[in-house]
Amino acid sequence: GDANEPPEAQPSDDAPADEGPASEARAGCSLDCTNAHGTTSCVNGACVPVCATGYADCDADVANGCEANLEADPSHCGTCNKVCVVDSGSPICTSGVCGTSSCATGTGDCDGNAGNGCETNLNTSTANCRFCGSACTNANGSTSCAGGTCKPACSAGFGDCDGNVTNGCETPVN
Repeated sequence: GDANEPPEAQPSDDAPADEGPASEARAGCSLDCTNAHGTTSCVNGACVPVCATGYADCDADVANGCEANLEADPSHCGTCNKVCVVDSGSPICTSGVCGTSSCATGTGDCDGNAGNGCETNLNTSTANCRFCGSACTNANGSTSCAGGTCKPACSAGFGDCDGNVTNGCETPVN
């Protein structure tokens, strides 16, 4: 090129993951970074989760992104590590505010209909696993809820390589 032309721009490690070719923008970043509740950018060679509204990265583990539902998780109600504590009943978090459920442990009034009471088994419901509003998802297979924990079952050609149950079987293995 001409000596008077500016040099071509080179990709930098701090470019967001959605700008430019993935191989250039994610240089130095693990391709295993996932975030079921937001996006991920690459800053100085490290994956950094960018959380959707109502979610946060409370465990500082970039591999599982924004794992905490601040609107519904009684272990992270409204903010990280704000645990809802009650004297009797079961702790609940509704719209980021702690409260008490009259439901027995392991059940919830997830439809908000007082007429049918505590209709949801939080130990087995894939739509409400562990607490109301906590759905088990898996784009590359199926899921079950056992003991209040999502359990992914992978379709052929996929694996749960990051151990993050919130994003299911995220990795192609063939």
